[in-house]
Amino acid sequence: MKARGGLAVLVCALAALALPASAASRMSEGISLSTIKLGESNGYEVEFTALHFSKRQPVAAVSARRETASASYTVRPPMSAGIHATFGALGQVDLSFQRRKKAVERPERNCRWIIETGVFRGSFRFVGEGGYFASEAVNPEGEVFRLPDGFCGLGSFRPGLLPPGLPSETVLAARAQTDTGEVDFRASRLRTADGPTLFNASTKERVEAMDITRSVRVPGQEGDFTATGTSRGAVSPPLPFSGSARFRDPRNGPATWAGTLGVALPGVEQVALAGEGFTARLCPHLSLLASCLPRKEQARAGSRYGSGSHSQPLALARLSSLR
Repeated sequence: MKARGGLAVLVCALAALALPASAASRMSEGISLSTIKLGESNGYEVEFTALHFSKRQPVAAVSARRETASASYTVRPPMSAGIHATFGALGQVDLSFQRRKKAVERPERNCRWIIETGVFRGSFRFVGEGGYFASEAVNPEGEVFRLPDGFCGLGSFRPGLLPPGLPSETVLAARAQTDTGEVDFRASRLRTADGPTLFNASTKERVEAMDITRSVRVPGQEGDFTATGTSRGAVSPPLPFSGSARFRDPRNGPATWAGTLGVALPGVEQVALAGEGFTARLCPHLSLLASCLPRKEQARAGSRYGSGSHSQPLALARLSSLR
């Protein structure tokens, strides 16, 4: 592993853990990221990662990626000398690292990057819901990227800090709470000449002690997403999405987000992305990477959104994972 590649993965891991920039910059003790690439299964590239902080509970994750779709399964195993993680009925990991090579870089004063390659002695097994991918390995080769002096070596950069002068975009966002988590949809078009149109959908759910995130991200054509001010919008994304949906926010009435829009996600055949249970908003001039639908946003009084009635596909996936 090259140091920059390992650090990029570590930055993503910190962001995925919702760790604020100030917390990352205050980490004065050791951090290590273990990575094992497990090859392909049913078209999915499978990877296992384990993130360790000194005096903090470690995090272990299995990820599967194929073209525009991905899924990740995350648990917090107990602190131990090796990596011992249980993913419910889906998988088990019992590994200890044996180093073969070591390289040290010093990107700045009082900062070391240590890159180790070797063998993880033990076993790994994991099967996605319904067997949509499966991976098993004994004594796999892998890498460990260590920061014994804490998160350092990037100058003034820290996770969560955005560079100035970012362009804006037009965004239509929708979200629904489910029995086990939430469903999110986002259509965006960059406000530049020939700005790209992108469609994102994701689900997050908690199954016992495991967090499961599934997502898909695909480009679209300009006509796939239309918007007028903050009151009218329509989407008709390409595959793996299906159907369409329309947003209406009249001045004297409740907003509506209705249609047949849905998507197929890894491990889940179909998830509804419009209708009752969703809160939606249209943001015509949104700063890039800002949120159109804040986390504390609630459906307006009198609107059709509230209960989150689209949890059946996620419930089926949960039942499958517990078999």
